[in-house]
Amino acid sequence: MDTAQNGRSSRLEAPSTSRTLNAINTLEVFMLRKINNGWRRINVCKFPSQKNGRNVWTESFIELCFAIICERDRNVLSYTTQTARIHYELDGKRRSYTADYLVYRKVGRPLIVEIKYQRQITAWFDTLFRIVTPICDRAGFDFTVKTERQILIEPLLTTLRRLQYYSRIRIQPQHQLLCHDFFQCAPQTTTLGKLLEFFESRSIDRSVVLALLCHNFIVTDYSTPLSVASPIWLPGDSNRESR
Repeated sequence: MDTAQNGRSSRLEAPSTSRTLNAINTLEVFMLRKINNGWRRINVCKFPSQKNGRNVWTESFIELCFAIICERDRNVLSYTTQTARIHYELDGKRRSYTADYLVYRKVGRPLIVEIKYQRQITAWFDTLFRIVTPICDRAGFDFTVKTERQILIEPLLTTLRRLQYYSRIRIQPQHQLLCHDFFQCAPQTTTLGKLLEFFESRSIDRSVVLALLCHNFIVTDYSTPLSVASPIWLPGDSNRESR
């Protein structure tokens, strides 16, 4: 896949596109840009992404929530906002559409994501999405639309937002070793509260444990509210992985 280099954008042309159409039916991936309000009434948020090693800018609360989910999704390698533009033709006019997210995954093709509240998806947007989907496909990308029905889900959302508070807590190698020592001695079913007690007995603040959970060094069941009674296990435990 051709990506942006040296500050220039890259244009991926669908193989079946006629040369006479120039930029029509192409997908363009370009460098990061900072989002600002300008004249629009949007809720610009700056999200500190550990996975990307920089801030991610979003235009709404629901986009911010999707960034938190991407940060926690183990299949997501990296993600950017407002960096994928599709050129197309509609009603005899050349147009362009910039998607909300471009997500690179361990398994699966790069994913272009449009974030919308369900009430915002009008017939015009339905037509737009039908047009851009095959353009993305021919360029080697998947396209999908996410709404609040897939993003604003409780208690997952509240748990992820709580854990994100601990994302900047520094995790030392000895913390990871202690974590493995705990699971070697712990019964098959153990809880977050037990691990907190284990660390506190060694004069290590409980925020370190929550940072380990935030960064996927330990895993819990995100379908239930997070508490000291929450079950925990190590990533890769095939008998316990539920997400």
